[in-house]
Amino acid sequence: MAIPYMAYMNISCLEMERTRREKERSSAMLRIKNIDRRIKEIEAEKDLLLKRLGERTQVASREASERTSVAPQGKGGFKLRY
Repeated sequence: MAIPYMAYMNISCLEMERTRREKERSSAMLRIKNIDRRIKEIEAEKDLLLKRLGERTQVASREASERTSVAPQGKGGFKLRY
């Protein structure tokens, strides 16, 4: 036979844990929402920068190809001394 006050105490503990878990879940959902929003902002900013860079790289690649045709051909690479 179960003691009634013990059962009510267990029910109270379960209700408190449920409330705490719901609050944790709500907080986690808000964090996820904020993370998703920031990821979208990052992608939009990255796209904008790539578009700007694309305009410049077309001009820069033409200039670079002109420079490489004039620049002397070496062994390439570089050496680091420690």
